[in-house]
Amino acid sequence: MKKIKNFHLTILMIGTLLLLHACKDFDEVVITLQYCETIELNVGDTCILTDGTIGIVDQNCACEMLPIVYDCPSITTNIGDTCLINMSWPGTINENCECEPTYDCPNMTANVGDSCVLGFGWTGFVSTNCECELSFDCPNMSANIGDDCTTGYGWPGFVNSNCECLDYMYDCPSLGGNIGELCVTDIIQCGIIDVNCECGAIFHDCPDLLLDIGDSCYTPDTGEFGFVDEYCVCIPVDCPLLYGNIGDPCDLNGDIGTINTNCECI
Repeated sequence: MKKIKNFHLTILMIGTLLLLHACKDFDEVVITLQYCETIELNVGDTCILTDGTIGIVDQNCACEMLPIVYDCPSITTNIGDTCLINMSWPGTINENCECEPTYDCPNMTANVGDSCVLGFGWTGFVSTNCECELSFDCPNMSANIGDDCTTGYGWPGFVNSNCECLDYMYDCPSLGGNIGELCVTDIIQCGIIDVNCECGAIFHDCPDLLLDIGDSCYTPDTGEFGFVDEYCVCIPVDCPLLYGNIGDPCDLNGDIGTINTNCECI
C-alpha cells in the first residue's frame, strides 16, 4: 500500500514539473512574439503615425493605421453624420442608417423663413423662434398689396404696390383719376386717361394752346372771348353769345340769319 502511495506521489510531482516547464516555455514564446525592441512596444499597442494620428503595432512591429469602423458600413458613415437627400436636401444619418431631413425647427418640420399657415388660415413665415408669424407686403399697414383699406378721408380703397391706400372712387386709382379725365404725362405734357389706365398725350392743332382750330378761347391780353383760327391765334368775336361777329351768318330757328349790331340773329 505504501508503495502505491509513493508511486502516485512520484507521478504527481513529475506532472507538476512538466506543467511548470510548459508554462515557462509558453511565457518565453509570448514575450518573444509580442515585444518589439526597436520601438519598445508590444504588438497590439497604440502608436503614433508619421502624420500624427494614432495607429496600432502590427505583427511586424510596424505602426499601421487603425482600421476604420463605421456605424453604417454599407454607406461608410456614422450615426449623426450629415448627408444629402436626393443630392439636394440636407439631412442627418439616423440610428437606422437612413438619411432623414434636418430642420431648423424639427417640431414644425420646417426651416426658418419657410411659409406656414396660422390657425385661422392666414399665411405666415417661420421665425427664428420657430413660430409661425404673420407676413405682410406692407408691414407698416399690416396688409398685403391688393387688400382693402380705408383712406385718410374715410373712403374705401385698396393697398397699391407702393403700400399706399388708394380709394376705389377712380377708374384708375394708380393715376388718381377716371377714364377720359385729364392727366399729366411722364414728360409733363397734358394728357388724357385711356381705357388701359395710361396717361396718353393729347395732340392738338395748336399744342401751345392745347386747343384745336375752331375751339373757343380767351385772348391772352384782354381776356376777350374768341375762337382759335387756322393760325392758332385766339381771335375775339363781337358777339360771344352767338359765337360770331356782326354781319356773320347765324342760326335763326333753323333758318339762316345775320348777326346785327345789337348781337341779335335776325
